[in-house]
Parts: sequence; C-alpha cells; structure tokens
Amino acid sequence: MSMNPVDDTFLSSSADRTVRLWDLQKAGTLASMEMPKGRGVDPTGCPIAAFDCTGLVFGIAAPLDANAGHVSES
Repeated sequence: MSMNPVDDTFLSSSADRTVRLWDLQKAGTLASMEMPKGRGVDPTGCPIAAFDCTGLVFGIAAPLDANAGHVSES
C-alpha cells in the first residue's frame, strides 16, 4: 500500500495482479488496473505501486515474461 502524501487516497496492489486507487472518504475503488498475466509470469508476482512525494504521480511495476519487453497502460 502507498498513501498519497497530500490527500486521503491510497494505492493497493494484490497477488491477483490488480492495482487499485482508493479514497478513504468514499466506498469502493476510484480506479483499478489489472496487470497482464502471461505465460511464465509468476502468478504470485504482486505488482508494486507507489506515489511520488507530490502525490500527483504514481508508478507501477510488475514482473512480466522473460522477453516480454514492457507494457504501457493509459
């Protein structure tokens, strides 16, 4: 989990390879992203998500197949 340093939102990541954005003031998630599941990807490879110090930017990293390159989500 990563708390936003400027407001009541936080990120969570899970072994089901999802990253979710939450707000403490609201029920349910604000957004979610499912990281790709490929052949050879460790199914227990939990993504990592973190806010930067401004709370405006966050990054997500997750293990992928050995020669999969990179994935860009928008």
